[in-house]
This record gives sequence, C-alpha cells and structure tokens, in this order.
Amino acid sequence: MAANKDVPKFNETPDKIFRVPGKSADLRLLKGVHDPASELYQTSAPPRIFGCAISEDKHVREAQNKVIDQYWGAQRFDRLIQFSTLPLVVKKLSIEHSYRYVGGRFLPNGTSSIRFINRYLWHQRKTLGPAKSRKRAAQIEAETSQSDAEAKKFLSLSVRDKTARDLPFVIDCKNFTNYYHFMTEALCHLSLVDAWGLTGPIHFVSPTNPNQRRPFCDGLVGDFFPHLADRVQFNRAPMVFDRAITYYSFREGLGATPLAADLRDHFHQKDRKDWHYNARETGAIIRRNSFDISQKRMAAAAVKRAETLPSDPSEKRLWVSRKVDENARDRTMENEDHLIKLLQKIGFKVIYFEDYPPLKQAALMQNADVVASYHGAGLANMFYASPSTTVIELGN
Repeated sequence: MAANKDVPKFNETPDKIFRVPGKSADLRLLKGVHDPASELYQTSAPPRIFGCAISEDKHVREAQNKVIDQYWGAQRFDRLIQFSTLPLVVKKLSIEHSYRYVGGRFLPNGTSSIRFINRYLWHQRKTLGPAKSRKRAAQIEAETSQSDAEAKKFLSLSVRDKTARDLPFVIDCKNFTNYYHFMTEALCHLSLVDAWGLTGPIHFVSPTNPNQRRPFCDGLVGDFFPHLADRVQFNRAPMVFDRAITYYSFREGLGATPLAADLRDHFHQKDRKDWHYNARETGAIIRRNSFDISQKRMAAAAVKRAETLPSDPSEKRLWVSRKVDENARDRTMENEDHLIKLLQKIGFKVIYFEDYPPLKQAALMQNADVVASYHGAGLANMFYASPSTTVIELGN
C-alpha cells in the first residue's frame, strides 16, 4: 500500500502540488447528509479571555503587555466562529507522512495543511529568495481559492451510491505521541462517524509506528467513543486507498467557497486592506477566533459520558501539575512547590492528569470551579470544562 513519491514536493510549483475541491471529479460530498450545523460557519458570543503581565522585570512586563494588547486590540473578534466539517468521498487517497493526497496532489485542508504550506513556503524562501517566494505564496493563494461557480459546483456534488458509507474513513495524524495534537486534530473527527452514519473501518494514519503509540490514543477512543473502538485501526504512513471517505474542514477550506470574504468584516479595520483568507497571517487570526464543529461534538460526547462519574467536593479547585516522564519533555515549572503551598491554603487540590483515564480527566474539568496550570498539552482538556469553569494558564 506504500506510495513511491517524495513528500512534500517542495521543488514543484503549486499548480502541480495542490488539489482543490471543485477542480477535480475525484472529490464528492457524501450523499444525503443533513445536519442543523451543516452551514459552512456560524457565529456566537466570544469566549471570556483575559490576560495580565506579571513580572518583577519592567521590560518583561512591557513585552508581555504588548502581546496582550495586540491580541485584544487587533486580533480578537467580537464573535466566535464555528466552522463545519463535512465528509468527502475521494478516489486515490494517500497519506504521506502526515499529509493527505488525492490522485497524487496535496489536499490543502485540515491542520496538517497549515504545517505543509508553511514548510513549503520556508523552502521556497530559502531556495528562491524573498521576492520570488512571495510570488509563490500568491500563487498558492490563487490555487487554493476558487470562483463562485467552481465553489458552488463543489458544494452541490454528491455520491449517488449509498454504499459509500461503508468505505474506510481515513484521518491523518501528526503523530501518536502528542496528546494535544491527537485529540484536537484527529480524534475529534470520530464525531463525524455518528453524525453521518458511516459504517466502514476507521483508520488513523501517522508517520509514528503504531506499536510506539502512547496509551492515551486507545484510552481516548475507548472512553469517549467506546462503540467505535473495535472499528478503529492505527496505521503507519504511507498508505493508499483506492476509494475512501475523509474529512473536509471549512476552517481551512472556506477559502475555496464564495463565503470567504464574509469573514473579512470580523477583522480589525487596519487588517482588511491586504486581507486574503488563505494568507498565513489571516489564517492564524481566524484560527485564534474559531473552532471546528467536530471538536464541539467530541466535547459533547465526552461530557455526556463523564457525567455518569461521581463528583468529589474536594475537586472544585484544581492545580494541574505534570509528572516527569522519560518518554516526554520535562515540562515542570521552576519553583512550583512555592506556588502549590500558597494555592493549598485557599483550597486547591494538586492533581496529575497522567494519573487518570481520559473520562475522569473530562469529569474533573467539567465539575471544577477553577482549574489552574502552566502551559502544556494537559490544558487541551479545557474542551470539557463547564461554561462556568475558570481556567487559569501560566505562560512565559
């Protein structure tokens, strides 16, 4: 099942690399899908996010406040964006490294596409120089955008064969070792299986050897989607499927529709002049103010199951620490013991997410009033927090 091409094809022009929906008969939306959240995007009230600079060093405080002011003044939307994800039926789907290809050309969609395009542009800048690389970046924007007619054609395509639901469902993964990336970028798309009634085998494909995957991979699947566990396979790239279903997220794919420009009004006035949906800077701001419907569905499934666990009154205020693991980077915080002593005086309990299965982790976040920790993958469990939970993150 292995493919024989180099990945990524950094030495080729964008028109030979990228495959965009609407420009190929190899991609179709799954027939008969219906979902109240099937609009390409919806808006809602923004999250309550606040930042403050804490340092004895004046210059550090000034630098921190500059970052906070930039976010609050220029990069924070007045509305939160929820993007939809739809299942695609594709021919000749291949996973090379952690990237998805259709018919030998890269599908610019999903979080992996951000990494791919960034690496491609870095390579072009190194080999072509700044001026020519900027032209390449513009060419990528043109290749990953479409006319209204092309986009509407893509959105109206469907598969007449209802047996398409029996095809393999293929999800690309950055690796099987990082909790944050696996959960937020890959696991979340399992929610599509129930939403669209998919009945075939499910493949998570990554450059990581499946035998070296961390226990949380099986734990997350088993705890949050137990009815799908026997259909899930963890595979190592490269893999090729003659015909399969994969996901298409409009968080990275709205640029291929006529609605892309609608988001322009959410941007700060000064950022609208050179606005382009597929530009790297624009995309980064959109991602800071949005989430994918698959992530919301995953959180709902996890919380529903977590609510069956008993709650503990002593777990209303939590300090989440990290254990030193020889298989992972040491992320413990210097002088943490001094902070813990202060927190314990005001009712905080010290916990380690590593001590609990995923379902209990979700329950802890859901039931807590306040959760505090330093920056790390463990705070990805914010997905499962109650709307009334206050989450405090310490960064540097």
